[in-house]
Amino acid sequence: MQGTDLFEFESMMQELPHHRNYTKEDKLIKKRYMRMLERLIAEGGYISIKCRIMKSIKLMSFEDFYYADREHASSFGIAYSRYMSQAKEKVNNKVIAVIYLLTATPKLNRALYEYMKNRKYVLPEKIQTTGEEAYNLYQMAKKILGDDTVVTDEDFLEPEIIEDKILCIMINALFLQKFGFQAIYEDSKRKEKPKYINTPKYHRRKSQSFRYNNQTVKIRK
Repeated sequence: MQGTDLFEFESMMQELPHHRNYTKEDKLIKKRYMRMLERLIAEGGYISIKCRIMKSIKLMSFEDFYYADREHASSFGIAYSRYMSQAKEKVNNKVIAVIYLLTATPKLNRALYEYMKNRKYVLPEKIQTTGEEAYNLYQMAKKILGDDTVVTDEDFLEPEIIEDKILCIMINALFLQKFGFQAIYEDSKRKEKPKYINTPKYHRRKSQSFRYNNQTVKIRK
């Protein structure tokens, strides 16, 4: 791998998004995410860490919980878009989860580069990195892919081994593996369905009223 190629890749990953104000839709997304996360925790047998995870997400905005920082959000967005343009209809949620983990810190940029340049999406066997956070994130990526790893479910219970922020990133990766990235946004794209407030009292009644978009509409039959 050429040093110039890696430099260009790292420069691309440093593009940061503009900060935005949180809307009602953001709050709905967070609420929907929490419901799905509780399902993941229950089905995955992670009940013992539920309090740690739910406490963290309740204290943070959704984006602060979902990403390590703004650079993580930007890096993941760029890498995710690149992967989706290549994968098209053959989307693999495990690959998305691994990309999410490898973009959580610049210390894993080289591993991310090696992972994404190969269309088979195989993690490099060895990486040179410093810091316990990067090491734990990389081991979690290996766990998701079914490779041998030193990270165990018991480690999730130990704040001394995995701090809350990194634990949130790991659980989010499991969420992506199970549900994919678009799962929490799909419902918001659906249009509101009309809710009927009355039905004809008599068989020959010639009109019917219903509410749609907070307006009462009467239809003549």
